[in-house]
Amino acid sequence: MPNEPSGEPDGRSLPPPPTTSPPPTTSPPPTTPPPYTHSPFNAPEQQHTYHHTVPAAAPYAGSSPAPGAANLLGAIVGLAGTVLGLALLANGAERIAEEQVWSGAADGVGLILALLGVVVVVAVAVAAHWAPATPLVPGLLLMVIALAGMLSRDMLEEIYEMLADGPISDFFAAWIMLGAALGVGALLTAAGLLGWLGQRRRLGAP
Repeated sequence: MPNEPSGEPDGRSLPPPPTTSPPPTTSPPPTTPPPYTHSPFNAPEQQHTYHHTVPAAAPYAGSSPAPGAANLLGAIVGLAGTVLGLALLANGAERIAEEQVWSGAADGVGLILALLGVVVVVAVAVAAHWAPATPLVPGLLLMVIALAGMLSRDMLEEIYEMLADGPISDFFAAWIMLGAALGVGALLTAAGLLGWLGQRRRLGAP
């Protein structure tokens, strides 16, 4: 019978199993941070948004007079300017009409007077930018007179008698009956109201 192997070692040693060492680990090279810069072009990620609240500007007072004093002075100037402008316009229109009736030619002096009257009335309306009462007061007064003369013949006769006897009173009475005086008064009143709203906006009023 063949000899069975015994559990005893026969004196010969087996070679040790091969050992595998783990591969060497290499650490990444140290990285240096980029140099810090304040330039917004080189480092856009470092930009910061600053919110700066600009305070509301206070209304400019300057050296202009108080609105109350300016409006009081403007009302006086507006009344005088409106009366002067309408008188020049009526006088110029009367001269033009008279020249047309008698000779059929245009009257240069009457045309100049009429244009001056228009300029004065327009100046009163434009003055609403500085003092709204300048066109507002004469405009309201002219509207009241015109409405009273249109609604009552007795009132129209009283207005006619209050004016000086002459061509101005005749033309002004005709303007009242035709509604022209009411239209001029409405335009002046509208200019005064627009000037008042603009003044409140400039002064910062709610």
